[in-house]
Amino acid sequence: LFLFLYFIPIILDFVISQYTPVFVERYFLYSLFGLFLFIAYSFSQLNIKSIYKSIVFCPLVVLLMMSFNITQERQDDWKHIVPEIKKIKEKNSLIYISASYKYADFCFYYDNKAFKDYNFIIDRLANDNVFFTRQGETCGWKKLSFDKITKVIYLQAHSQFENSSNEIKPFIISKGFIECDFFQKGGIQYTVFVRDTMECYPYKIISANKNNNCDWMERYSGITSTKDTIELYKASFEVFGNCNPIKGITEQIKHSGKYSFEINEQNQFCLGIDKPLKGLFKNKRTIHAEAYINMEEGNKGCLVFTVEKEGKIMFWKGVFCNENIHSVNPWQKMVVGFTLPDALPDDSEVKIYFWNPSKSSIYVDDYMIQTF
Repeated sequence: LFLFLYFIPIILDFVISQYTPVFVERYFLYSLFGLFLFIAYSFSQLNIKSIYKSIVFCPLVVLLMMSFNITQERQDDWKHIVPEIKKIKEKNSLIYISASYKYADFCFYYDNKAFKDYNFIIDRLANDNVFFTRQGETCGWKKLSFDKITKVIYLQAHSQFENSSNEIKPFIISKGFIECDFFQKGGIQYTVFVRDTMECYPYKIISANKNNNCDWMERYSGITSTKDTIELYKASFEVFGNCNPIKGITEQIKHSGKYSFEINEQNQFCLGIDKPLKGLFKNKRTIHAEAYINMEEGNKGCLVFTVEKEGKIMFWKGVFCNENIHSVNPWQKMVVGFTLPDALPDDSEVKIYFWNPSKSSIYVDDYMIQTF
C-alpha cells in the first residue's frame, strides 16, 4: 500500500504531462509521503534490538538530509538587488522593468507604499520614473522626453517572455545612451545606461600605485561618487624616457598623445590585467572597462574576460567590438561593465585583454579598467 502511494502519483504525473506541461519536480513532493511511510513501516517490522535499528537508521537519515538543499538558492533575489539599484539611482534616472508582472516583486523592496492604493500603483511608480509594460506604452514609456534623463536602469527578470526580440536595449541606445554596467544575480539582471556625453563611473583619484616608471599600465586607487573604493588601471601607450616600447605600439594613428596600440593577425593580443582575483577586487567583484577603438567594419576583434585556475577556465566572457560600439566616428568609445559570479575561487587568476584574430587591424588607445 505504501509503495503504491509512492509510485502511483509519479505515474499519474507522467500520464498527465503528455497532455499538459506539468511534469516538474515540485509535483513529486506529495509522492514522498508514501516513500517515508514505507521506510518507517519497514523498520518497524525488523525483528532486531533498537540499538541495531538505530545503527541502520542513522546513515539513512544522513543520506536523506544530504539529498536536500536546506538553504535553497533564491533565483529572484530582490532583497539584495533592489538596494543596489536604489543606491545608483539619481534624480534624473529612469528604471524600466521587464517582464511587466515582476513590478510587484520589485516594488515590495523599492517602496511598498505604492501598494496602499492598487488603482494607482502604475501612476505612482511612473511619477518616480519607474516603468513596466508589455508593449512599453503604460504611462507613455516610449513617448517620454529623454532629454532630461541622464541614466536608465534596465531591470530584467523573466524578460524573455515579453522582450524575446530584445528591442528594449537598442531603443535605449537610440536615445543617446551608452551601456555602462551589467550585474546579474540568480534570475535577475540589470544594465545601466548613461548619456553618451557622461562618464560611466565618475571617480576621484586618491593615490598612485606605480611600481616603476616603465609600467605601461598605470595603477591608481580612487573613490566613486557612490563612495565605493576602486582600483584603476590606465594605459595611454605613451613611451616614457628610456623605457623600451612594447610590441604593438604605433605612431600610425592615435586618439590622444603620440601613440596607440595595434592588434592584428600577427600581434593578436593587447593585455590589460593578469592578476590574482583575491587582490584585484574590494568587495563586489565588479569590472568596468573602456577604451577608444579604431577599426574597419566587419572586424572580429573582442575584449575578453577570463578567470583561470591551474590552466582551467572557470569563467569566460567575450564582448565583440563591433557589437558594443554604436558610433560612426573613426575613434569610437567601447564600454563594458559586469560582475563576476560569486562561486569563483579567490586563488584563481583574472585576465582581461583585447584579442583580434582578423587580418585587419584594431587600434586601441586610452584604455582603462576599474575594479570594485
